Amino acid sequence: MDINYLRRQHKEVNEVLADLKNRLEPYDKIPENAFALTMLIANIAGKLKIHLSSEDKYLYPGLLKNPDPKVQDTAQMFIEEMGDLAESFDIYKSKYMNAKNIRNSPEDFVSETKTIIKAILKRIEKEESELYTMLQ
Repeated sequence: MDINYLRRQHKEVNEVLADLKNRLEPYDKIPENAFALTMLIANIAGKLKIHLSSEDKYLYPGLLKNPDPKVQDTAQMFIEEMGDLAESFDIYKSKYMNAKNIRNSPEDFVSETKTIIKAILKRIEKEESELYTMLQ
């Protein structure tokens, strides 16, 4: 698996997350920008789907077969943690892919968006610093 490919995907996800985060202010503009925000969420969802698919098909199967038990254990831990994050993102996406839900509850949208952005960024950082370094 080409780690540089996965790192490029991380960079793309980071860029879209930064764009979404920047659009959380000014707060009073959120309702009128609700549709554009749903498009950003869709963009993030698409990028995450491609990234997770790459990891599931190519990265993790190889890591689970690695002769080093530490690599296998680390891979298993990441797989289990990712399931929770993927589920959390799916719930978030299902709720906020509807512009009406953003307009009706901008406070919840901002709070939940900050939470999911933080979780995704933490996961990316952890993959970069703990997992990918094992593969070089």
